[in-house]
Amino acid sequence: MSHDRLPSFRTLFPALTLALACAAPAAAQDCPDPATLTADAEGARAHVRYLADDRLEGRAVGSDGARCASDYLAARFRALGLEPAGTEGTYFQRFPIRKGAELGPENALTIGERDL
Repeated sequence: MSHDRLPSFRTLFPALTLALACAAPAAAQDCPDPATLTADAEGARAHVRYLADDRLEGRAVGSDGARCASDYLAARFRALGLEPAGTEGTYFQRFPIRKGAELGPENALTIGERDL
């Protein structure tokens, strides 16, 4: 029998190591619990329903709805154990924002070559 046809240790060992490394994580993984996924989906829907509620006034900047939404999110962050990283140890960060825009006489909307 010729040694030319047998795989060398230098070729076989890395291939075997790679095959075992790829197989081990797959065997160790657990399947997600469908009940947990359903609970998470329902929880997500509840958050979306709250944040999309008409009483939040679209969460417009400076509105009571925006304040309610931000307070809600801060309470959720707190409940999850997230540490505040905002202004003065809060979950909020202050920054200037411009509200509203006024159209001037030179404003125009053009699509293709057509002015609207």
